Amino acid sequence: MSSIESKDVLGDIELRVDLQSRSRVFQGGYLSVDVLRFLGEPPVIREVVQVRSGVCVLGVDVRGDVKLVRQFRPAIDRVILELPAGVRDAGEDALDAARRELSEEAGLVAGRFLHLLHYAHAEGYSDGWMDLFLAQDCEIAKNHPDPGEELELLSIPVSEFYARIDRGVFVDAKTMLAASYARQILSQRWGF
Repeated sequence: MSSIESKDVLGDIELRVDLQSRSRVFQGGYLSVDVLRFLGEPPVIREVVQVRSGVCVLGVDVRGDVKLVRQFRPAIDRVILELPAGVRDAGEDALDAARRELSEEAGLVAGRFLHLLHYAHAEGYSDGWMDLFLAQDCEIAKNHPDPGEELELLSIPVSEFYARIDRGVFVDAKTMLAASYARQILSQRWGF
């Protein structure tokens, strides 16, 4: 059994279909697009976006403030508020990427990290995975975003962060999932 099949959710019927061909139709700096043709009558064709996997960090400083990033997201043509996040460099493990992104975007150095979740962020059309972390007892330093990365930082108390979560202020899944998975831990610590 291959490593991919060993991770399949088992059921009563076989749902995998044999791949007939795979062709690259686009290659960019961050993503590529492949067209997959599966055997069958009629043949099933799927487009798959290949991306580098990413990380997202809910960073809480020693005062109990959450550091948020306000930035323009061209794909949805909106300026949004979100947790620090980014893609993993080649060969970089998720925790190292989380430390790097937290420092680059938010200017925080974490004392303690907790891995919250590993999930497929767009499983219907992409092979990308996302790792979510909670970073606590963060020391405040100076952020140093990547060249060309324009962003604004906002620090708010943990209680205000969750009030905004509850009001639906955030539009990105990674921020909402990280908040959900960390809520009990942070409510016990910061009493909101």
